[in-house]
Amino acid sequence: MKTFFSFLIPAFFFGLTQGQSCQTVGLCSGSTPTFEASAANYDVCQDNCFNRGQQCQNFTFDVAAFHCYEFDSCSSLDTTCQSCFSGERTCEGRVCGVQGYATGPIRSQMGTVDEQACLDACKADSGCTWYTWSSVGSFCTLLQEFDYIDTADIFSVSGESGCGDLPPGTFTKLMVVGGHVGVGITPHNHTDDVEVINLDPLNPGLTCEKPTNYPMIAYDTVSAFFEGHPLVCGGHKSPSYTDECYYWDNVNYFKHFLYFN
Repeated sequence: MKTFFSFLIPAFFFGLTQGQSCQTVGLCSGSTPTFEASAANYDVCQDNCFNRGQQCQNFTFDVAAFHCYEFDSCSSLDTTCQSCFSGERTCEGRVCGVQGYATGPIRSQMGTVDEQACLDACKADSGCTWYTWSSVGSFCTLLQEFDYIDTADIFSVSGESGCGDLPPGTFTKLMVVGGHVGVGITPHNHTDDVEVINLDPLNPGLTCEKPTNYPMIAYDTVSAFFEGHPLVCGGHKSPSYTDECYYWDNVNYFKHFLYFN
């Protein structure tokens, strides 16, 4: 048995919840918005709705106007707004794989074997914000900006350039620092071992390089992120406690940071 101190490392840079109404084209109607404000994208609009608690049950993000509407219910959709995408407060992800042909200022057009190749081409173009792939002729269109989507086109699928990426703040690694090994609590059962475990669902086969050991054998430490670095402080260092803090250099080493009182 091994017990340890651990913390999650967020990704420095999609998925929908099953059974939910998410990324549906149209503006929520049937009730007055409880709140509205500008928002950078669909993700931000959803996050704001979720953080509002029970006051917000549904939301609509107007891509063309960069505007977010929050509702306490959504009994119907006004589909005349074809730059609007609506969902429930617990929806996740970007607008991806939506039926219809997205329109807006075109950056480039090309033939691609499938939708994924079209999305990859959009990701490779820093000026591309949306893509549309048509199964008729396997034709890919990259857009600089999004105006609206023609949902009557059943042969096309469209989405944002960020489709397939993990949302910002997603935890992709677990760092395990020191801890207690075996049975009992005698000092020789503690360890200074450090491991980094991969949790990235997009790269499940990735193996993380093992960092060097923690500078001391300690347990009951506390942690935080400081300016992008994992920071480990204090803890029990037999036969007493320590007031030292160390930060990981995000390469392979723990370095002394400070003493605290």
